[in-house]
Amino acid sequence: MKRNRTVWGLVAALAGVALLLGGVAVASNMGFKFVPVIPGAAGLNAFNLSLPWNNSFTNASSLYDGIAAYGPISAVQKFGADSSLAAWLGPMSYSNNFTVVKGEAYIVSGAGPGDVHPVIVGSHDPNFTMTFVAGATNAAAPYHQTYVNASGLFDAVKATCPNLSAVQKFGADSSLAAWLGPMSYSNNFALDLGMGVIVNTTTQCAGFVWAHY
Repeated sequence: MKRNRTVWGLVAALAGVALLLGGVAVASNMGFKFVPVIPGAAGLNAFNLSLPWNNSFTNASSLYDGIAAYGPISAVQKFGADSSLAAWLGPMSYSNNFTVVKGEAYIVSGAGPGDVHPVIVGSHDPNFTMTFVAGATNAAAPYHQTYVNASGLFDAVKATCPNLSAVQKFGADSSLAAWLGPMSYSNNFALDLGMGVIVNTTTQCAGFVWAHY
């Protein structure tokens, strides 16, 4: 997915910004307004969305409603540690209204013939560190991260989490592209702005500091 397709706009307000999120003022060193492109074409409709670590969403239904206000979507999904997908399919559905958790990315599926361009706002939390569970963690990358590709992120995570096995990308067609480490014949994909990544470890690992500008 090309960067110029993935992103319409990103506004970053530097040091000392305070955003009003869900009625609570959150001080941060960086605030964001991000407009991703959720593709709507049939069979090519998944977007792995990183949310700012401080955001106003509380659960899958609030995230669904917030994005659906800008155009039709069919689901908001959460990638589980066992590589399962929990899905919220919208109001009146018997689906999983999971909690939105800081540091997690979520998969959004478009439903209409055209793309959806939601506005995502939030701020960075400079004191938060990532914890990767045993299995798969769908991690929300900071919008101002310094890593540019899977290998750079893999090497950084490996320094904290020696049992790291892969960094993966959930594709628009629901495929998985994986970087398995140096000397592997795997896919060193680019880390597009606003895209989450799947981090695979054999044991839980805490304390990863995600480098950013």
